[in-house]
Amino acid sequence: AVVVVVVATTVAASESLMSAAVRARGVRVDFVGTNVRFENPYTAEPDEGADDVPSWVKATDMDHNGYSGWGADDVLKVLSPLLAVLAHTPPDVVLVHLGTNDLSWKSRSVHATAATLGELVAQLHAALPNAVVLLAQLVPSRSAARPLAANVVALNRLIGGGELGKQTALVEQLLASRHVRIVDQHSEFDADDLQDELHPN
Repeated sequence: AVVVVVVATTVAASESLMSAAVRARGVRVDFVGTNVRFENPYTAEPDEGADDVPSWVKATDMDHNGYSGWGADDVLKVLSPLLAVLAHTPPDVVLVHLGTNDLSWKSRSVHATAATLGELVAQLHAALPNAVVLLAQLVPSRSAARPLAANVVALNRLIGGGELGKQTALVEQLLASRHVRIVDQHSEFDADDLQDELHPN
């Protein structure tokens, strides 16, 4: 089985749909992580819309490390204990989609967010040297806040070039060795498919 951990700020039906897609190709996927339900990590209460999750999603493998409302900097703070747990079931693939919250309500700069992603990648590789990290470029936004859309494009440019702060040299090496792969979720994504200004789920 391919063991996958999702590290993101939103996890919903996408995990189930991905499972179905790869199973159709004859690959068994086992999602791992410390979260198994939809809840707001700040309050430990069910996240908004959690009761609306279809039963077919709930019936699938919902282990994950999605954190609603968190920025990449928040995830970095809890990464060490998370990696300690994952050491018992080391993933083959780590899916990382972070940065939108940093650029939106947290108002972090593009370069600060890129540097945080670089630190995340470095720590993930150090703890899970055999795993492949799939680092996502952010989906576009329909936010009326003009700087956000431009900042998403700017961050995606840095991600695409591996220009992630102090860890740029390491990330470039990992890109060359295919231990890190960039996933373009921006150029082919239709912003009209967003349920609001930011969320594709």
